[in-house]
Amino acid sequence: MKARGALLLALLGGACGGADPKAPEAAGANAEGVDGGDGDTGGQADTGPTGHAHTPDPGPDTPSPAAVEETLAQAIGAFAALGPSLIFDAQDAALDEGSGPCPGLFAAVGFTNGWSADCSTASGWGFDGRGQAAWLPDLTVDGVRLDRYGTFITTTTFTHPGGATLMLDGRGDYALRGAGSTLVFEAALAGTFDATPGTDPWLDLSALEGAPSLSAAWEGGGASGSRWLRLEGGISGGAAAGEAGVGLRMEGLELREEAGACAATGAVVALMADGARVRRSFDGAPCAGCGPASDGAGQAVGEVCVDLAPLWQPEEWPW
Repeated sequence: MKARGALLLALLGGACGGADPKAPEAAGANAEGVDGGDGDTGGQADTGPTGHAHTPDPGPDTPSPAAVEETLAQAIGAFAALGPSLIFDAQDAALDEGSGPCPGLFAAVGFTNGWSADCSTASGWGFDGRGQAAWLPDLTVDGVRLDRYGTFITTTTFTHPGGATLMLDGRGDYALRGAGSTLVFEAALAGTFDATPGTDPWLDLSALEGAPSLSAAWEGGGASGSRWLRLEGGISGGAAAGEAGVGLRMEGLELREEAGACAATGAVVALMADGARVRRSFDGAPCAGCGPASDGAGQAVGEVCVDLAPLWQPEEWPW
């Protein structure tokens, strides 16, 4: 693994249209397109395709700035709460509760342990699915010393004895290294991840409730008071979805902090529930503030105010 080899994944969208319908067959023709049986004196002549008036799809309505602001605020908060280490920690904690043949861990690719199981332990932990994962401290990978290394590809539901469940269907990578007082980390997650609470506390997995989907990459570093963070991709569903929107996509978003002040470049895109996409760009502007936004057709939406501060998570740096 290369030290700066984080996956950069983005949420993509698309649309396609169908062809005009074929004109109905002329009366008097059978399934093979020939005249009828004995005694048939001839059917009506085929006059070719009938006229068809095409009405272009006007697309989604332009959302209001207030609806865009609400969508961005909700999705940014949901994304910030779902730092990548949360999923690595939760999966590792569940696998630590395995016993013997359940889930029957075995050495897999690289530094990972694998499993393929549908079982329950004597203490009530359940494992249903398959995967391979590593979540290790103090490791040298490709000659680079890492303070933390993680990778997984998993389709598994983990069940706590108290009824809580953790469902992971996707993959992830994580690397953290230090150089003096400076930390550098990179991570990527792609998939759908879900958690449901039970009668007994496990980990705080509330950020995963509602099965959010992620296709996102993080890269950051620095020290307290002088940090940088690059984000690509985003989140949809779960706590990121609200009445007007379904999520967030980040396009080359970079945050830099010097002496406590944060500036941003790149863009955030609000994914609206009706299919509209609204882009708010930053060009060295403060991480919290208002600026012009445009829809997918380049039409102005108006001034949209965004606060990117939750993405810093200063009390949990790095993620």
